Amino acid sequence: MNKNIIIIIAFLFSGLSLSAQNTIGFKVAAGKVIAGETSAMIINQESRITHDVDFLNFSPSKSIGIYANRDFGFLFVQGEALYTSYSANYLVRSYIDENVPEPNITEEYNNLDLHVIGGIKINNLRIGVGPVLHKSIDFNSGLNNFDFYNEKRRDTNMGFQAMIAYELGPVRIDLKYEDNFSKVGDHIYNGDSSTKFKSDISAISLGLGIGF
Repeated sequence: MNKNIIIIIAFLFSGLSLSAQNTIGFKVAAGKVIAGETSAMIINQESRITHDVDFLNFSPSKSIGIYANRDFGFLFVQGEALYTSYSANYLVRSYIDENVPEPNITEEYNNLDLHVIGGIKINNLRIGVGPVLHKSIDFNSGLNNFDFYNEKRRDTNMGFQAMIAYELGPVRIDLKYEDNFSKVGDHIYNGDSSTKFKSDISAISLGLGIGF
């Protein structure tokens, strides 16, 4: 599935110069990764609770990159490659050490997001849906300061999104909603045991593009 998304985007970008029905452009976007507050207990081998880890929220996200679309009458297919950054905020309480490391923890995410969207055109309006692949470029976690933390993070995760966009000449404004297939803290393990946070992840973003 991941390879198919990359192949489709490569196909879109490679054929842009062949037809006036193709558009390439630059894009910026701002958004919010959404998840409810949730907590997990850290239990040691003696069945003693040693820490509580509370997920608080995600910071606003920022994206920059390029997009391309190909029109087929009233239908279209669009690919995007965006560099996106945001952070997650946690609170860690220790029951075994008064000299706990900084309890307010931040995890920083830097991803390459690959989008494929297909849909319909109605005058200047575009409505579409499609998958999105998030490929990790860089990741830093303040939880590394805690002995219990064992990171088991996937380099890629996916979601499914819906988009509505409006074009005015070369300018495009779009609004997207994504349902992500991962959960909060699914990379955080206590040894070999998952911490089992129980909060789904979604995202909403507002983008501005200029096409050529």
